[in-house]
Amino acid sequence: MSGLIDELKKEHSEILAVLSELMGKGITLDDMENNLLLAKDLILNHLQKEDKTIYPILKEAAKNNDELQAKLERFEKDRKKVTQFSLKLFHKYLQKEEKIYKALDIEKLIIIIRKRIEFEENDLFPEYKKYINKEKK
Repeated sequence: MSGLIDELKKEHSEILAVLSELMGKGITLDDMENNLLLAKDLILNHLQKEDKTIYPILKEAAKNNDELQAKLERFEKDRKKVTQFSLKLFHKYLQKEEKIYKALDIEKLIIIIRKRIEFEENDLFPEYKKYINKEKK
């Protein structure tokens, strides 16, 4: 199961790399749009994978662990905000509501996704590993 965690961490790196490219100097509008589309696909596919693999197990583990339950509740609130902001930004720029990409919007997206990833990797993935290892015994 650590293969799953490694896979999710790799996807985190890919998402951040694509988003970081959006901040690059000299990026064309076509490149910007292509990277936004790629970022959107990466993020949505990643969220679906987490929802099917890691979160059902964490929710099961949280039934007997109040601390983990609190972490998951906090994470879920944050996750909803991240998802709403991301989808709003993608809609805004991919539907051509805005002709000029605003670096501050992209930077804010990078910051909130990086924060989410850090929480997930530092707090939730270790809990997942503990629970999986406990279940194997």
